[in-house]
Amino acid sequence: MFSTIHYTSQYSADKKFENRRRQSVWKFWHVQKTIEKAANVKGKSNAVWDADLAMAKITIDSTKTNVDEVLKRIAAVGYDSENFRAPDSVYENLHGCCQYDRPAKKDQ
Repeated sequence: MFSTIHYTSQYSADKKFENRRRQSVWKFWHVQKTIEKAANVKGKSNAVWDADLAMAKITIDSTKTNVDEVLKRIAAVGYDSENFRAPDSVYENLHGCCQYDRPAKKDQ
């Protein structure tokens, strides 16, 4: 069975980001390639980045994977989601234009 989710990184709703996005469209290439590479697993999941919406459309085979597994892989390469925070050391190594104001860590 296949399911589709839409992934939007935390920063996409940030107005500062929207202004920077218009000025630096090229940076989406970095985001696109990084997120697609992390999310794409042959036979399990596929991601296609939409730069205009700053969103990835992710399709999964729910008999082989789940949404959390895909979002964990995306967080592992530096991009937060609602449920998973990228490790600080990975996030800090993203290109400066790909960084954004992150919410404070929640106490575990």
